Amino acid sequence: MVPVWPATVLMIGCGNMGGAMLAGWLRAGVAADRFTVVDPALEAAPEGVELLRSLPEGRVFDLMLLGVKPQMLDGVAPALTALADGAVVLSILAGVELGSLAARFAKARGIVRVMPKLAAAIGRSPMGVAAVGLDDGDKAGITALLT
Repeated sequence: MVPVWPATVLMIGCGNMGGAMLAGWLRAGVAADRFTVVDPALEAAPEGVELLRSLPEGRVFDLMLLGVKPQMLDGVAPALTALADGAVVLSILAGVELGSLAARFAKARGIVRVMPKLAAAIGRSPMGVAAVGLDDGDKAGITALLT
């Protein structure tokens, strides 16, 4: 089943793990045009996925996936706060706790931390998931998306 929510996903970084998750979602039938990837080093995005080299201004996203290296978070977080306002922030950053994310993105609708494996590319990754601030609809949407 393809989830209805989120309609728009902003991926900040699309390296090995972010790329595996994106591949898995596309393979499962989530429409490519739901995804916008910001990655200055990525050579190309999958067909239909918007690839940007810098952050989009004046746009609103349902979900923002943090897929940069954990040590880069302090450098990029200030520029992301406006994009996180009202969005659910989904982090795949190893070692970055929910409280730390919530402090950086205080106006986010909710914060989700997930620890996937590269097998996400084929829809076979066990995942540890923790969240704060989600309502029942957001929980259902995140569960459907990660499934």
